[in-house]
Amino acid sequence: TGLENRVEEVRKASYDLIAVPAESALPLVRALDCKVKQGVLSNHSTDYVKQIRKLTGIERYVKPEQFIVSSEVGLANPDPRIFELAIDRVGVEPEWILFFDDKIENVRAARAAGMLAFPYEIQQDAQSVLQRYNLL
Repeated sequence: TGLENRVEEVRKASYDLIAVPAESALPLVRALDCKVKQGVLSNHSTDYVKQIRKLTGIERYVKPEQFIVSSEVGLANPDPRIFELAIDRVGVEPEWILFFDDKIENVRAARAAGMLAFPYEIQQDAQSVLQRYNLL
């Protein structure tokens, strides 16, 4: 029916909206597997993050306790407390954490927390930083 076709169109569009940004980082996540601890800090909803995890399989590379979702912890970027939580969950000193974000205010907040933080717009942004630190 027309409604079923529309639902399928929306589902496909939602997949594209969710999967494309996350998948652009996935090759780097895979390349870092077993080299470093990895985490996700997201202001997206729990449902959105669940879809990302389901569609990309990223949980193979990131431990559940290192997925920090704003709606689950009651904090959001750029609140300094969410960076403190991330530092605690990763379990290393902040100067050992490389943080990437597409919003400059989040990059600034991560730097204020002591992290090495960099803007991320395209995969090559993160790739060049990771190469600079001999991680790729």
